[in-house]
Amino acid sequence: MQSWFEKLAARPQRAIILLSLVLLLAGNWILPLTDRDEARFGEASREMIQRGDYIVPWFNGAWRFDKPVLIYWCQIASYRVLGVNGFAARLPSALFTTATALLLVRWGRKIADNKTAFLAGVMYVTGLHVAIIGRIATADMAMVFFSTLAVWSGWELTRPEQPRRKMFWGIFYVAFALGFLAKGPVAWLPLGGMILGRALHKNAYRLPLLETLAGMALTVGLVALWGGL
Repeated sequence: MQSWFEKLAARPQRAIILLSLVLLLAGNWILPLTDRDEARFGEASREMIQRGDYIVPWFNGAWRFDKPVLIYWCQIASYRVLGVNGFAARLPSALFTTATALLLVRWGRKIADNKTAFLAGVMYVTGLHVAIIGRIATADMAMVFFSTLAVWSGWELTRPEQPRRKMFWGIFYVAFALGFLAKGPVAWLPLGGMILGRALHKNAYRLPLLETLAGMALTVGLVALWGGL
């Protein structure tokens, strides 16, 4: 007879989605925006709607360039659906956290098995820091998601035997651009790990120079679209 753990691990993606959303959304409609940063993010998104300016973040009538624009776009979309309230402001963080857990599950299933994948997702969403940051209206979990997506797709991209290089090349460099728009150049750190891996294990990493330069040009071009607007 299967234990409850085995039953959950048999369908790790469904189990992680349910666990993550319950942990992150439960009671989030009760408290108003309380943390200093999430109040500023939430208000800036509201002011962008009020002004009809979806390019430049505003806070208390002044430009707010503390963080790039992606999280404001996500909160604005949530406000449009659920109204301007604390739950709507925090929803993008919960969804990005859940999506990151799903990435870990999918990666875990590929390199190990369902049980390992399920444990990876559980350890992530139940970590104290993730459980806190995943419930508040800041840009952190958007950056974590796109950084994790870059790490995973970068790992796939550098496999010498990878038959779908074009797909993972696109995912990797688009994730870089969106990570930058979430929280700045810190999201580009995975590239350093790839370069280091290539230097230390040449036979295990495929990272052609021209392909890398073309990818970074794509990343910078996508980021520059926001700056050019």
